[in-house]
Amino acid sequence: MIAVLPEIKNNKEGLKYLIVGKYDQQEYSRIQKLIVDKKLEDDVILTGFVSDEELTDYYLSADIFVMPSKQEGFGIVFLEALVCGLTVIAGNKDGSIDVLKNGELGTLIDPDNSEQLKTEILNNLNVIEDKEFLSSEVQETFGFEKFKERLNEIIRM
Repeated sequence: MIAVLPEIKNNKEGLKYLIVGKYDQQEYSRIQKLIVDKKLEDDVILTGFVSDEELTDYYLSADIFVMPSKQEGFGIVFLEALVCGLTVIAGNKDGSIDVLKNGELGTLIDPDNSEQLKTEILNNLNVIEDKEFLSSEVQETFGFEKFKERLNEIIRM
């Protein structure tokens, strides 16, 4: 993401990229080096740990959620972003596919293709999603009621 950010920034004035979550010193140093190398010191914000109470505010203040991972399990963070009505871009090589319902709820990209990542970010930054649809679709597909239904089906087997 940081690698394509300079090109995205050139097309989207005022863009800020937030990396939310805890990290160890080694990861922090690695990311800081990338930021400095790409001259993005004013454009990337590492928040560090964010409490559950604050996390929703971060989602709600964002325009888009991007995590083009290759090793994500199920990807609860995608559900959190979708429930908040965010446009989501995810990798197409891991559990992200299931959470995004094969691309129905978001954009799936090849996480190794930086050109595709850049293009989809720029395309999706200009799209206004139906936040209510995304939120209700996530609730309907992955919410507690659906979980109870699935659990009952398994128990009856």
